[in-house]
Amino acid sequence: MAERLKQALDRARAERDAALRSSDGASSLAADSASPVRRRNEPPALPIRLGTLIGHVLPVDADHLRRERVLPPQLQTPPGPQGTAALQAYKILRTQVLQRMDAHHWNTLAVMSPMSGDGKTLTAINLAITIAADPGRSAVLVDFDLRRPTIAQRFGFASDQFVGVEDVLQAERSLEQACIRPQGYERLVVLNAASAVTGSSELLNSAVTRRIMSELRGGEAGRMIIVDLPPLLGGDDALAFAPQVDAVLLVISGNHTRSADVLRSFELLRDKPVVGTLLNRATALSTGEYPY
Repeated sequence: MAERLKQALDRARAERDAALRSSDGASSLAADSASPVRRRNEPPALPIRLGTLIGHVLPVDADHLRRERVLPPQLQTPPGPQGTAALQAYKILRTQVLQRMDAHHWNTLAVMSPMSGDGKTLTAINLAITIAADPGRSAVLVDFDLRRPTIAQRFGFASDQFVGVEDVLQAERSLEQACIRPQGYERLVVLNAASAVTGSSELLNSAVTRRIMSELRGGEAGRMIIVDLPPLLGGDDALAFAPQVDAVLLVISGNHTRSADVLRSFELLRDKPVVGTLLNRATALSTGEYPY
């Protein structure tokens, strides 16, 4: 299974490179600098102070984080050989992602997967944690999987503890009100979604969302915005939002993702830079191995 996925990835990359070489060179990644027309239901200009990572601090439970496989604060090594392997794997991923993003002066990254169950949300969380632990860096983790939000649950937050980012997108609350800093995670701010919403793709493609991303993107030097999105092939949310990020990290599962889904994902992302492809659960595990 893993070998078939690798072949599909190689084929998709080759086709993508060929398509890019044959294009007329016009960049589809140029940012839309025109200011959106102000609508009556949009919130006023947001008094965001994310430059100093202001956020409402919520406590976290170490046992819950361990069960959810979320890396602990300050990159303390999780117990056992699996924890050690997980920490090292995510640190390697962080370094590779940051090198590729920095080379292009990018700071917004969408974490996507072809279908559900590929491990994209946990990847987004732990990637953001490791980036925030890097001196001189900070991270904003955004749950824009408005079809099935789970980041808050991974951290152990109850929905009545925070303002959901969906309320910000619907112009009901300010972005500053929704900023959460999990206790102990310095330089990490999380924007959680409290509940699923209808019309999620339209919401992600709205002028309000574009302005929020502009606000987040314009923070202090060293900030990286990591966005968790619904599965690429499960609806149009990820594609609707894709123009608002610089690049994509594609997460696939060695025992779950079909080769055809990998090829289709690369086809849909042909105009968007993919900084890497993370293959989860590539082989059967032996004792002491970690599945990521």
